[in-house]
Amino acid sequence: VLDEATGGLDPMARDEILEILNDFTRAEDHSILISSHIVSDLEKICDSIAFVHRGRMVFCEEKDALLEDYALLRLSRRDLEAVPPEAIVSRREGPYGVEILARRAQINDALPREHATLEDMILFFAKGVEEK
Repeated sequence: VLDEATGGLDPMARDEILEILNDFTRAEDHSILISSHIVSDLEKICDSIAFVHRGRMVFCEEKDALLEDYALLRLSRRDLEAVPPEAIVSRREGPYGVEILARRAQINDALPREHATLEDMILFFAKGVEEK
């Protein structure tokens, strides 16, 4: 069990620690539980991701499934009408349009979408949880 295993380390030391942890977990009988706010580190080495926000489990899934299941959309307010409300996890509105985290399978293939990072997902899920 590691809590903020790479917190406070410079990029070179973080990379070395992550490499050691990655090598360790390649053995089938080895596992590590990491608690971290450095999402990029989690994205590099974790197979499964659990996100706890305000004492509540928001999601706990395989990392690859998360990355496949969600998409980031940047749309005009008019194009937002093409997105089914049930597909929207959360959204941010700005002066130039709307940014949405959506369930990829529920959106029209014609809509422009981007890869959503774990950090994008965590921010959007946390925002959505706060609004409920």
